[in-house]
Amino acid sequence: PEGIRFIEFGDIEKHVKSFVPEMDKFTLEDYYRWSLEKNSLVIVREIENHIAGVLYLTIQDHIMIEMVIRNKS
Repeated sequence: PEGIRFIEFGDIEKHVKSFVPEMDKFTLEDYYRWSLEKNSLVIVREIENHIAGVLYLTIQDHIMIEMVIRNKS
């Protein structure tokens, strides 16, 4: 769907802030690096060139939602 895509290298310069300290210690560069790992997916929701949310999944014998972030910045 429009605005939903996999994270790209160019996203690492953008910012996300959820105001949840445990989540805010990770940057989009971290998410991009994780997306390169085997069995990992990072999906972003983009609105008007602004990252509105991030979904990090790992896939083994099941799909695990590792992190979901809503960007409040």
